Amino acid sequence: MDPAEVLPGEIPLRFRRKAWRTAASLSDVGADSPPEMALWLLASLVLPTVVTQIRIDEGGQLVTYVNVGDPRLQIALFYDGNQHLWRGQRDHDSRLWAVVQDQGWWVRRVTAGDLQNPRVLLGSVGAEVNRRSVGAVYL
Repeated sequence: MDPAEVLPGEIPLRFRRKAWRTAASLSDVGADSPPEMALWLLASLVLPTVVTQIRIDEGGQLVTYVNVGDPRLQIALFYDGNQHLWRGQRDHDSRLWAVVQDQGWWVRRVTAGDLQNPRVLLGSVGAEVNRRSVGAVYL
């Protein structure tokens, strides 16, 4: 998604227009929707490295893509829109997340409510960054 396509009103943080343009120019164009762009912007406040659409394989086969995350720390954030409320989709998501978690990733489901009031989201992601960063060595 082109960051310029996202309207400032779709972002939960109250950016002034100039600040929004600056933030959007720095953002990752791999986000597929305005909520994913908002998630990317929020994640950039607490994750050392923020990447969108991280491919997850099992046995050489694609399992899913992490919407936003940090591959080095294996922190995965999945945005759940309205389509994820359907039981079949929830069951499917649950199976995918189990595979991702079995590979050592910390998985966090993110909803529209999390984006509107991100304090709890940022706190839990930040705490996981701290846990996973203790003794971490980056090459």
